[in-house]
Amino acid sequence: MFGHFLSKFFTSTPPERYITMFILAHPLQYWPAFVWIILSAIALGIALGALSIAVQRKDFQDSTRLSHWLFISFVMVCLWLIKAQVMDNLYIHLIGANVALLILGAPLALLALACTTLITSIILHTSPWIWGMQYLLASVIPLSTVALLHYLFKKWLPHRLFIYIFVRGFFAAAIGMMLAMLINLTLIGGMFHFISLEGNQMLWASPILLGWGEGFLSGAVVALVATYYPEWLYRHSAFTGM
Repeated sequence: MFGHFLSKFFTSTPPERYITMFILAHPLQYWPAFVWIILSAIALGIALGALSIAVQRKDFQDSTRLSHWLFISFVMVCLWLIKAQVMDNLYIHLIGANVALLILGAPLALLALACTTLITSIILHTSPWIWGMQYLLASVIPLSTVALLHYLFKKWLPHRLFIYIFVRGFFAAAIGMMLAMLINLTLIGGMFHFISLEGNQMLWASPILLGWGEGFLSGAVVALVATYYPEWLYRHSAFTGM
């Protein structure tokens, strides 16, 4: 996802239970195989649904949009592989969901994140059992959170270039990242018990740090694109309807 978190449970925890967020060394020790298969089936269904919509819209027949999709997918793979250490055994990385959504639209953004999740999992030698859960938590939740924020901002705020760049480019990315990360931490730590959150205060501060980084980079990219190449933005209309 946007973050790889390496966390021990307790001193008595055996080495084979060391985990990173969304990268479990031995996933079948946590849940039986059919649970992971169901999660992967749901994730695959979402990806295939996005592919079906993209094909119906003839997105892949547009060479410009196809080039944007390939380039953004490549950049997101690089972002996911560049990890920052914020404390011992705690690593985070950016996602790029906001930029992907504004330039590609939801279907192509979901496909770009699916490719990113798959490629980074292969490079990092992640267990194939957890791809579905990784895609749902690290891609679908962040993208859905950002999409909801864009819907609310578009409904409530004036349709102006400054609003688009500053609010939808910067704040949507920052707030979306923070919310998505808090949701993920609550799920994998509080509900699924994949990691121990007790006594780890820095873990709950990391969404703010990551949200600022995501917002800053997303805002900078959106500002450049909206100013010089507004036609690259998905469903652009001179910012009167965005």
